Amino acid sequence: DYKVTGVQTCALPIYIVLFIIIFLISNTSWAQETTELPALKSIDKIADNSLLYKSANEDWGFENQELGNWQALVDLQFDVSTVGEVSDERSYTGNYSVKIQSGNDAKVGAFINDNAEIAVFDTLSAHIFIDTINLEEIEMVQIFFLHGPSWDFISQDYASSNLAADSWNELMLVAPEGIGNTQRIGLQFVGKNSAESSIMYIDDISIREYVP
Repeated sequence: DYKVTGVQTCALPIYIVLFIIIFLISNTSWAQETTELPALKSIDKIADNSLLYKSANEDWGFENQELGNWQALVDLQFDVSTVGEVSDERSYTGNYSVKIQSGNDAKVGAFINDNAEIAVFDTLSAHIFIDTINLEEIEMVQIFFLHGPSWDFISQDYASSNLAADSWNELMLVAPEGIGNTQRIGLQFVGKNSAESSIMYIDDISIREYVP
């Protein structure tokens, strides 16, 4: 009886030791696995809780001196006639911008791109420059896009009284919910008199994707 009792009393510490060894091995394996996981990316905090954006396209700054997919629109059915070219007369950044001018046969000038896509909550933005003399001849400037099979028109309108003459103004338009495929994006200005030609400079157009 004493030997059996002795074996039983000695067996308990052995199981405890085995349990501790197994625990240490599993704990070490777990620690190695977690340290191999990639670190979480830091999140920038915005003090005013504004929306975060990232560029959804290369900004159109026209530094290559080409219009690319952009063009000056001539559509006399809608009283639009425009002449446009890359110019080094003014620039918001870099050395170049686009100089557009309304034609002699219409009071509306428009600069458009039919090869861009805007998603919900994206921000279309552009910088424009209008001198004092030309601003006096303009009623408003619109940054806009057309979407869906019916080419529905969505715009943000800036009255000339809300634009600063002889300086660069940023125009912005946030795409609302429910929009369809983008047909066209652009900017246009409406003159007060079709007999007067108005000039506007455009630079650094961009589409910024909404990131919640």
